[in-house]
Amino acid sequence: MPHQEIARVAVFVDGQNSYMSARRAFCGQAAPAACGQVHPRLLGQHLCERSGARCSLVGVRIYRGMP
Repeated sequence: MPHQEIARVAVFVDGQNSYMSARRAFCGQAAPAACGQVHPRLLGQHLCERSGARCSLVGVRIYRGMP
């Protein structure tokens, strides 16, 4: 049996862009502010699972424009 290497994956999220994109896709402008929030770790896990490769999620980093 050949040895299949496990890919180590880190996900980098642009916080404001992901929030606004999710809000446009799944909510309306009149929706509460909580609508459109994304759970970064679950997003990373989903991306690993959907990749079709064996991978291990080793980190998730969220970046935003303002400190």
